[in-house]
Amino acid sequence: MMTGQSKKPIPITSDIAMIDCGSSSNKSARQRSWDSNRPIVIHSDDPAFEVSESTPQIRGKVMLVGGYGQVGQLIAERLAPNIPNRLVIAGRSLDKAAACAARIGSGATGRALDVNSRKLGSHLQDVALVLVCLDQQNTHFIEQCLSRGVDYLDVTASYEFHRHAIALDRLAKRSGATAVLSVGVAPGLTNLIAAQAMKALGRTHRIDIFIQLGLGDRHGKAAIAWMLDNLDATYNVREAGQHLSVRSFGESRRVHFPGQRVVSTAYRFNFSDQQVLTRTLSVPSVSTWMCFESRFWTWLLAAGVRAGLGRLMRKPFWRAAAIWLFGNIRVGSDICAVAVRAAGTTKQEDRSLELSVVGRNEALMTAVAAAETARQMLSAELGSGVFHSEQIIAFEPVVCALKAEVKDLLIALDPFTLENLTGGPAKRTVNDESTAEHRIQRRRGAQCGEVS
Repeated sequence: MMTGQSKKPIPITSDIAMIDCGSSSNKSARQRSWDSNRPIVIHSDDPAFEVSESTPQIRGKVMLVGGYGQVGQLIAERLAPNIPNRLVIAGRSLDKAAACAARIGSGATGRALDVNSRKLGSHLQDVALVLVCLDQQNTHFIEQCLSRGVDYLDVTASYEFHRHAIALDRLAKRSGATAVLSVGVAPGLTNLIAAQAMKALGRTHRIDIFIQLGLGDRHGKAAIAWMLDNLDATYNVREAGQHLSVRSFGESRRVHFPGQRVVSTAYRFNFSDQQVLTRTLSVPSVSTWMCFESRFWTWLLAAGVRAGLGRLMRKPFWRAAAIWLFGNIRVGSDICAVAVRAAGTTKQEDRSLELSVVGRNEALMTAVAAAETARQMLSAELGSGVFHSEQIIAFEPVVCALKAEVKDLLIALDPFTLENLTGGPAKRTVNDESTAEHRIQRRRGAQCGEVS
């Protein structure tokens, strides 16, 4: 299916405005977001975007469920050095978890844990924050976390899980826990960019999200399986405030990603951000569109879906073969790009804009975004409840964390400058030990055992 020589990666360069997060792009740049003892303001004199950069003050552990998977290991590598002796790698296999923890170092430990078990109280007694990097069929685990006042972060792309998790908002508020969903690239970065576009426009009546993936990238089995499951999915989107039933690859739109010579054709796909943003941002029309870097392979997949490829992928043999092909054969580059096109009204004029992030290595970008989200959850008092990332996570620190680690990352802002995008609700700055003590105190009444 995917044969031939790999093409030379497309250079990601452009004269379009870029976010400047400092000259350093190595590990030391990443360390600053954890080690500094002072707050910073990124690209604005407005104190509304003052973000804590203090070392997380936590007394409990951070548990990374699915931590020995592809994305989980990348997250662990970024968390462990900054929370020594606090990171727990968890999963069904104790041997794999312990081996991963030993490789990561910094005092990380392994722990056997099955998220489907209904009796996990003893596993959560010493935990302050749980990060989950695997798909779940139910909400048993998040319910146990929230009922004990344990903060929760999830990188799943499943809207069904998100829909049921949001229903636990009252439980989280009662126990003083914070849960953040829609973390990663899509959903995640797409949500954050959409929120920034809406801030610039004011009244926004339409958002279109475009995602481009490279077939030369390494995609995990779970991500490939999710894509195959949604090839012929029928789902609802909102158009002018009304529900509209659509199919994956049923319609297309054209998009030009910054730094690329050609215009791409993207097709409808069942990403969860389009269902979430209609509620969290109250936008009447939201749709998400996907394409590959190669126009030929995008067209071929769209033609295959129309010919019944999605139904074929339900058969075990062909499904297993497709997962192996996508996981082992590389064609093209490892590009990962997202663009948000928004239309609305500002200053009594109809306006539109596009904001884009173009990088490489989707798994790395997901891990960096998740690690920065965890930092914000550990460093600041974000409030109790269940949230999507665009409701509670600051955008600029995520972008700067990506720029520090993703080669040639391009942030394109057109037609507005960055200063037009830095309005919004204030983020509390937290630097002292009192906040950590408060986080522990508010949990004591909810947890079975005191956080150590």
